[in-house]
Amino acid sequence: MFNLFLFYVPSVISKLPFFDVEIPMERIETWGKLYKQYRDDMSSALRDTSKKSNEEAAEVIKIYKQVSISVFLSLEVTIF
Repeated sequence: MFNLFLFYVPSVISKLPFFDVEIPMERIETWGKLYKQYRDDMSSALRDTSKKSNEEAAEVIKIYKQVSISVFLSLEVTIF
């Protein structure tokens, strides 16, 4: 037997430590707002217990993949 411990870890958006670059606050806020909206939309989609909820969740994922690509492409990206 083993004990199962569940921990709640609040969501925090932060950069990975090996990226030593400055991230403008407006970008952090943009991605934070998008993440919050995604969570709200996904929660709504999964609240329904019918088979339809899987379809709704898949649609939310599809929409936010498109949104994230659009937002990413609209930003000036410098790799090196």
